[in-house]
Amino acid sequence: APRSASFASAARGLPSLRLAPPRRRGDLARPRAAADAAAEGYATALSEVAAENGTLEKTVSDMEKLEKIFADEAVAEFFDNPTVPREVKAQLIDEIAKSSELQPHVVNFLNVVVDNFRAGIVPQIVAEFENVYNALSGTELATVTSVVQLESQDLAQIAQHVQKMTGAKNVRLKTQL
Repeated sequence: APRSASFASAARGLPSLRLAPPRRRGDLARPRAAADAAAEGYATALSEVAAENGTLEKTVSDMEKLEKIFADEAVAEFFDNPTVPREVKAQLIDEIAKSSELQPHVVNFLNVVVDNFRAGIVPQIVAEFENVYNALSGTELATVTSVVQLESQDLAQIAQHVQKMTGAKNVRLKTQL
C-alpha cells in the first residue's frame, strides 16, 4: 500500500504527498528490458547470417512478412503455448515458409524463436532487425501516413525529398492508411 506523508503544517493548502512503495527486484520494468535485449540479440544474429549470405534485402522483405503474420497476437500465443506439440508448430512454420516464400535462414530463425518460446517478441525482433539493417545499409526509414493509397510516383518523390533532407544513401518508406 502507498505510504503518505502530510506537510500540511509546513505548507497549508498544498496537497499531501503520496509515495509509491519501493520497487523490488523483478518489477514490471525488468521483463520489458529483458525482451528488448532478447529481441536485439535475435535481430543481430539474423542480420549477421543475412550479411554473410548476401541476402540482407531479401531478409528485410521476409521480416516484413513475419511482422504482418505476428501482428495477430493469437499467432504468437499459439507458438508460445507449451501444450501445443512441437510437431504441430513445425507444420505451421512449414506452411508459413512455403506460402510466404521465406528464405531457409529465416525459417531456421523462426524455428529457434518458437523453440525458445519467444514468438511474442517477433514484432520487437523485426523492429530491431530493421534498425540494424538501416545502420548497415545507410538507409533512412520514413513512415508516410495518408488517407488515400499513394501512387508509386508520389512515393518516389517523397523518398527523394527525404533523401535530400537527411543525406541518406537509401530511403525506405512505410505507408500507413
